[in-house]
Amino acid sequence: MTTTIIINILICFFVLLIIYQIFLAPTIEGLDNNDGYQDYPTDPLILGKQNAGNIQVLRGQINSLMTLNDTVTATNKRLDDVEKQVKGLLDAQQQTALDAMPNAPADNPN
Repeated sequence: MTTTIIINILICFFVLLIIYQIFLAPTIEGLDNNDGYQDYPTDPLILGKQNAGNIQVLRGQINSLMTLNDTVTATNKRLDDVEKQVKGLLDAQQQTALDAMPNAPADNPN
């Protein structure tokens, strides 16, 4: 009973997460730009400055991904702990159910 509720909650959570990612998440890569291809100038100094700016943006994105990696690792550890706790609860519930069952009557030779 409890596991089906947990499974249903998780299914709803992931469905909502997928819907959010598909419809509501902001565009990160700038694909909504309709200006088309932009030609870069051939001046090496300007190209170097543009590359430096691009590298800074990429470095910032990588740093944010590194913090995300720490968050994912911590979440995985917590999820493993919750999984162990749920397994322990299910085992205890199963043992309680087995203990509550009446013993089978012994064969009486009478």
